[in-house]
Amino acid sequence: MKRIIAIILICTLVVSILIIGPKGTLACSCAMKNQPQEKWKKSIAVFQGKVIKKKTKSTSFFTSSSDDPVYVTFQVQKVWKGVNSRTVTIKTAISGASCGYDFRKNIEYVVYAKEENDKLVVNLCSRTEELSKASEDINYLGKPKKEGKDLVLIPEKTLQTSAFIIPGVLVIFLLLTAIIFIKRRRKQ
Repeated sequence: MKRIIAIILICTLVVSILIIGPKGTLACSCAMKNQPQEKWKKSIAVFQGKVIKKKTKSTSFFTSSSDDPVYVTFQVQKVWKGVNSRTVTIKTAISGASCGYDFRKNIEYVVYAKEENDKLVVNLCSRTEELSKASEDINYLGKPKKEGKDLVLIPEKTLQTSAFIIPGVLVIFLLLTAIIFIKRRRKQ
């Protein structure tokens, strides 16, 4: 009996450590903003858009981190590079401490995005800026390749996350362990 309880506790501890365990961290260091032409070359997408939606996704069921992702959806007005649809969703970190960009709803931005794991990603070092402060960028970028009416309406993909899968597996594991424990106890 004591051995079964010890095994259950050890298994629960191991699963908990795997779920909540620490994640690698990266420092955010971009002392100087690069010139628009440098960021243009390094970006997969450059566009002007208005923030219409922000959605935060926790990477862990039990804790939160400054690196938790925020998915920001833009209504695209002008495109200089890499975007074909009227709406675009990018990913950033929730906090500036993890290099996340603090987008505000209903504000227009000039966005420079990179690609990571098939997602457009923006951080503090990307040169993304509110439209009202981006005159140097607008001057450099010149006439857009596409504007609002030229863009296609593409349905947004549903974001999938393991935030519900991992806790679900943990609950199933604990339920099965409890059932086995109860059945063995009844046999004694």
